[in-house]
Amino acid sequence: GRVVITVHLRLDKNGAIVGSPEAIASGGNEAARKSLSAPALRAVKRSLPFPMLPKEKYESWNEVVLHFESGDPTP
Repeated sequence: GRVVITVHLRLDKNGAIVGSPEAIASGGNEAARKSLSAPALRAVKRSLPFPMLPKEKYESWNEVVLHFESGDPTP
């Protein structure tokens, strides 16, 4: 079945991670959830920091939730 990885992270005003992002996996089997969680976290960490985020809108982006889904992205 389809696996969904939800990554929750907090950012500082420079767009860098504060603390450690948290990944929660659902769906599929346990092996699939484990094998997809680590790459999702790596992808998030490699994309940081986000210096392009407007500092004056920090309150709207200081917490970010990302969803990664396995499977075909087309309907």
